[in-house]
Amino acid sequence: MKSFKSVIILFSMLLVFAFPAGTWAHSKLQSSIPEADAKVTEAVQDLSLSFNEKIDSTLSTLSIKNDKGEKLDTAEVKVEENLLKASLEKPLDSGSYTVEWKIVGRDGHPVKGTYAFQVEAPKETPKETPDAVKDNADENTTDKQENAAGDTNTDQEKPDETPTPTNTDEAAAADNTPAEQPQSSSGADESGSGNTLWIAIIVVIAVIGVYFALKQSRKKR
Repeated sequence: MKSFKSVIILFSMLLVFAFPAGTWAHSKLQSSIPEADAKVTEAVQDLSLSFNEKIDSTLSTLSIKNDKGEKLDTAEVKVEENLLKASLEKPLDSGSYTVEWKIVGRDGHPVKGTYAFQVEAPKETPKETPDAVKDNADENTTDKQENAAGDTNTDQEKPDETPTPTNTDEAAAADNTPAEQPQSSSGADESGSGNTLWIAIIVVIAVIGVYFALKQSRKKR
């Protein structure tokens, strides 16, 4: 009887040393993206769970629910070695979410679990559509053309800065121009003076002639 017990103990010890402890352990979750109880401040659309061993690709599942308990649509759930991945239809909105997973390890034993995280999604800047970009470009082109037309009109309406002579300037120029002296009147004066002199000489000669004529006539008497 003692020998039988000894054989059982020896066999048990052989089993323990022959197979690693991991062989007897069930599959378990090691890490996840997003992490459990994390507060994420960026867009979340993909989930990834990492386990301590390879998991079955056909029997492993993953789902995610919002804070209202509503199950969200997933675009794809797949297994890569020891990774269980899921892609959502669209990025998560701000709120609390719960991930529910179920896997089957290589020992064939199913394991399931849950974890939660929060999302504070950044506000998305609306992207401009090609039509909006085209409209903005057309508006900019129109504004530039209008500005150019306005500048052209301003240049055309701008008065000529070259000073034009005013009536006062013309009068001053006229005053500065030396006046031409009338030569005809001066010539007439000189001619008149010459005639007067000759008339005076003739008169004197005539008087002298008359004087001598009278004197001769008196001598004859």
